[in-house]
Amino acid sequence: MGRPLSAEDRSLAGGYARSLGLPAGIAAIDGWEQAEQVTRDPGSGDGWWEREETERRALMAETAGRIGDALLLETLTSAIEAGAGQTHAGALAAGGSEAMARVASGAALMALNNRALALLAGRGETHPFVQKYALFAAGRWPLGVRGETFLIF
Repeated sequence: MGRPLSAEDRSLAGGYARSLGLPAGIAAIDGWEQAEQVTRDPGSGDGWWEREETERRALMAETAGRIGDALLLETLTSAIEAGAGQTHAGALAAGGSEAMARVASGAALMALNNRALALLAGRGETHPFVQKYALFAAGRWPLGVRGETFLIF
């Protein structure tokens, strides 16, 4: 977080952005203060969250119909519990405040949850949820959209 974008970062962010119809421009946020400003900006979503939520609900319904609600929720809960402590500790170690570490780790855990859901649904590595989690795994945090630019930290 906060470092210049590598070619791999740009590739991961570009794939994720294209899969959700986000702008092609990609820029890195330099520090925690800028990241906080973006997360507090109600205009930075540009429909992004709604598209993810629509997809999440569709995958939940489809997968629950196939394996049952109980097994689906148990599997997703296990995925999050396995990464919760390490994710928060990593965000704190990256230099953010306690509050921003909670926000960043919460976003990472949601991405982990959605990745697990996409894989349970059989969507594979090109699904937006899998691509978004890959950004987190690479030490990046997708933050939002400003104009024609997709912002990551």
